[in-house]
Amino acid sequence: MSKAKTVDLTSGPILKNLAELALPIMVSSMLGTAYSIMDMAWIGLLGAKAVAGVGVGGMYVWLSQGLAAMPRMGGQVNVAQACGRKDYEQARSYAACSLQLTVLFGILFAAVCVIFINPLLGFFHLTDAETYASAKSYTLITCGLILFSFLNLTLTGLSTAQGDSRTPLLANFIGLAGNMLLDPLLILGVGPFPRLEIAGAAIATVTSQMLVSVVMIIRIRHSRLEPDVLRHLKLFSVFSGEYYGNVFKIGFPTAVQSSIYCFISMILTRMVSSYGAAAIATQRVGGQIESVSWNTADGFASA
Repeated sequence: MSKAKTVDLTSGPILKNLAELALPIMVSSMLGTAYSIMDMAWIGLLGAKAVAGVGVGGMYVWLSQGLAAMPRMGGQVNVAQACGRKDYEQARSYAACSLQLTVLFGILFAAVCVIFINPLLGFFHLTDAETYASAKSYTLITCGLILFSFLNLTLTGLSTAQGDSRTPLLANFIGLAGNMLLDPLLILGVGPFPRLEIAGAAIATVTSQMLVSVVMIIRIRHSRLEPDVLRHLKLFSVFSGEYYGNVFKIGFPTAVQSSIYCFISMILTRMVSSYGAAAIATQRVGGQIESVSWNTADGFASA
């Protein structure tokens, strides 16, 4: 396994270092958005009701990212600061705490979405049965297995914290390639594959996210970085409350901010739903295109 390149932000020109670190993050964020855009493109062949259903289901995927932002950002900042102090043992402890919280939140969010799927979708007042069924199918699969998305976000943040933004870029690129391949096969039922339509889009997305997780874990296990704080983590250890508290203190504001943006969009989608499936589809497709712009800024923000 080739050696991943890192960026030492404590020396050299600041702007150059930030740009070198941020560019792969921006591209990774855009690749994450491309999953939804790719799904929308193929689902568009099924009609406006299918697009509307996926758009509504995707709102809860977006909401989940607000929750995932807490351990991701909290872990990223604290790991980066510990690495800057050359305290790599503390960095490993923060990384382990962040991953523990990520798994906990991922499981809890998935459980809530599966158990309370009907009232969650009821918020949007969907009157068309086909749109509702599409939203339910997409939400159950993507949110029921949201843990892999959570892990990818946190591992991306932790890798960035030690100056390696290229490993997440590689993993997300491979994941997107897998999603591009699986979408038409599972949505439309090409060749021996069954025509799964909305469920196929969700399965393609989750499978691609699993692939990203596998690639990142393999890269971490075979990394030649010295030191690499993501190796030899004590994931099953219980750390002092100070570690968890510091992760929460840093990550909570980011999580709230991200969730507020999502809530506003959810309210707008609920208002639009009174005009029918076509209006919802148009609003959600526009939202996906808009997200490309703020993902660009997210690269420098994360760096």
